[in-house]
Formats: sequence, C-alpha cells, structure tokens
Amino acid sequence: MNLSELKLENGKKALFVFPHPDDEQAFATGLCLNMLKHGMKIKSICITKGEKSTLRYGLSENANLGETRAEEYKNACAILKLDDSIIYDYQDGGVNMQADEMKQMLIQEIDSGQYDYISTFEPDGVYGHPDHIALSRIVTEIYKEKANFKLIYATVNGNFDPDQGSKDMADDYSKIKPIKPNLTLKLSPRQMRLKGKALSAHKSQTSPHFRLRNLPQIVKFLRNEYHYIVE
Repeated sequence: MNLSELKLENGKKALFVFPHPDDEQAFATGLCLNMLKHGMKIKSICITKGEKSTLRYGLSENANLGETRAEEYKNACAILKLDDSIIYDYQDGGVNMQADEMKQMLIQEIDSGQYDYISTFEPDGVYGHPDHIALSRIVTEIYKEKANFKLIYATVNGNFDPDQGSKDMADDYSKIKPIKPNLTLKLSPRQMRLKGKALSAHKSQTSPHFRLRNLPQIVKFLRNEYHYIVE
C-alpha cells in the first residue's frame, strides 16, 4: 500500500491517540506531517502524563515528572503545529484498569469529532508495554463497533530491536510480535528535522550523550516510519 491509497484530502479529520507523551512523536510523526501537508485537521490525544517513567534527565529529585512531561508534550505539539491537542491524567501504567472509563471518553470524542482516520499502537504495543496494548485494544474495540473511520496502527519493521529497558516493560517479551506494516513512509529531510526536533522536546526522557552515542540508529529511526492500515 502507498500513501495515495489512503486518499488524504483537505478538510478530512484524523485523531492520534497514544498513551504516553512521547509515543506519537516517536512512531507517528511522519503520518501526521503528511496529513497536515494535505490540509487535514488533526487532533492529538495523550492518555497519561507518563509519570511512572524511570527517566528523569535534567530534573531535580523533587520535580514533578508528570507535569514536566505534560509540558514537553505540549512543546512537541507546538513544534509540529498541532493546535488541537490534549493530555489527560489517567494513571500511567494503569490504562487497563481504567479501560471502561477511557473507552467511554474516546467514544464521545470520536462521535463528536467525526474523524476519518484514527491512529494508535498496533495490538502488541510495538514492544509489549501494557499501556500500549490496552489502549490499542480499546481503540480496536471501538473501531469494530463503529466501523465509520479508517484505523491505522503505528508499528515497526522486522529489524526493530528495542533496548532492554523497553523489553522489560512487557509481561513476556518473547511473545511480542508486532504486526507487519503494509505502509512504509520515507520522511523527507524537512520531516526528519521536524520529527527529531519534536522528539528532542521530551528532554526528560533522553540525554544528549544517548543521542550522540546512537546517532546512526536515530537517523535511521527518523527516516522511516511504519504503519498498518486495517482493512
């Protein structure tokens, strides 16, 4: 499948819904930028403030990580010129326990927004994070019940190998098999710069040392983006 088959058009609407402040920027920025280029209206929803993260680069011991990450999310959205964004305060690490309430909130959002496309994580959550999996399941349930929008999963290709910290978030990483993409986006140099800048807005989650040490892998990560269009 190629991007033209999605029939992106001026005035169409898309909702991006992800569980943590940096998830959308990491796995769906290219799709978002292509939609904006076609004159589409985009809304970005982040479900939690990511307060359970073990990463706190540049923060004092007493700093509120959740509020810091919420501000980083807003800054990243501003970089991408996403004027319609909202971050909720559902419990990080507890999406599954709040699934019923979250589903009703999203149904109301989808009914009022009348979206043509919705983007979220693929069913295995890319690397098995329980929040990724739970949110994907909620959105997929809504899709099956309504079937009035195109569902797009953010996924990875077969070469994706997350760091050990990411693998450890899964209940059993050996069982995680991300869905194979049927849409690969190759980002333009401008899109790569914007994606890199948006990711860099999440300062508490990556150190300059990490970025320098992993520059070749980061460039590859910025260049290609993978999605699965549910048929």
